Amino acid sequence: MRYDTKINFFNSEEKKYNPRVHQYEGGAKLVNQEMANVTDLGLTRQVEIFGTFKEGRKTIRLINKPPEKWSFLMLENDKNKYFLLSSLSLSKGYALIVGENNAKN
Repeated sequence: MRYDTKINFFNSEEKKYNPRVHQYEGGAKLVNQEMANVTDLGLTRQVEIFGTFKEGRKTIRLINKPPEKWSFLMLENDKNKYFLLSSLSLSKGYALIVGENNAKN
């Protein structure tokens, strides 16, 4: 298995106005970067896990444990934000199932 895609984990905070510097502060902050194996989640597996099929769901396999607190992730060369749907701790790493929108279904 090749870990050939860079994953960026972000934690998003609500933007707040700081009157001292006259700017908004907060928003998405980079938490961690990892190399991962990324594949599309197949039709059969989606129906088994979620009961429905939706495009844009991916399986991400990591060697290291993902950060404890993160809101969304972005893939290298992809402008979409992916949100956690499910996760697994495997004997040889970790697997995340993510989707393009924040809804669980």
